[in-house]
Amino acid sequence: TTTIVDHMAFGPKDCSLWHQVNEYHRLADGNAVVDYGFHGVFQHLHEETLDEMKEIAKKEGITSFKVYMTYDYRLLDEEILQVLQAAKDAGVLITVHCENHGVIQLLRRKCQEAGLGEAKFHPLSRPARCEAEAVNRMIHLAAMAGDAPLYIVHLSSAHGLHEVQKARAEGQRNLGVETCTQYLVLTDDMYEDPQEGLKAIMSPPLRKDQDREE
Repeated sequence: TTTIVDHMAFGPKDCSLWHQVNEYHRLADGNAVVDYGFHGVFQHLHEETLDEMKEIAKKEGITSFKVYMTYDYRLLDEEILQVLQAAKDAGVLITVHCENHGVIQLLRRKCQEAGLGEAKFHPLSRPARCEAEAVNRMIHLAAMAGDAPLYIVHLSSAHGLHEVQKARAEGQRNLGVETCTQYLVLTDDMYEDPQEGLKAIMSPPLRKDQDREE
C-alpha cells in the first residue's frame, strides 16, 4: 500500500470545511510515510459552505465529500439538493449514507420503550426498507440536480439494490454504489447471541441471507 485516502471525521460544531482539512494536514505532516489524500464530509450547510467545497476541490484536489441522511449532522433534503447542484458544477463526487432518519428515531424509541435493547432488535430499528427509501430519495435528488455524480456507500439490502437497478435501467447517469465485506459474508443470525451479537452492531445492520445473496 503506497497511498491512503483518509475519510475525515466531523469537526467542531459549525466549523468550516477547511477546518478538518487543515487539522488532518497537521496530523499527517511529518508523520505520514506514504502518499495520502483526504475524502471530505459535510456536517452542515452554511452560506459559505458550498464555496468552500469548490475551493478545497481546486486547491487541495479533494474531489469527494460525504453526506449523511441520518445522525446528528445529517443534511435535510433541500440542503442535499444544493450540495449536489454545486458538486456537479465543481466536478465533485457526493457519497451518501442512506437511511431514513425519522423512521429510525421512531423505531428506536419504540424499542427502547418496550425494553427491547438486545442486539437482536437492532435490525428492527433500521429495517431494509428504511435504507431503500433513502436510496430512492437520494437517486431522485441527484436526478433533479441534472444527474449529479452520486455514490451510495455500504449498501446492505436487496431492497436498496433494487432501487439502484431501477434507476440504472431508466438511464440515470453518474450513479455508483458499493457494499462492504460484512454484508457479503454475514447475516443477522449474528445478533442471536446476546454477547457476540454486540460485535456485529453496525449501521445499516446485517441483513437476511437473501440480501447477502443478491
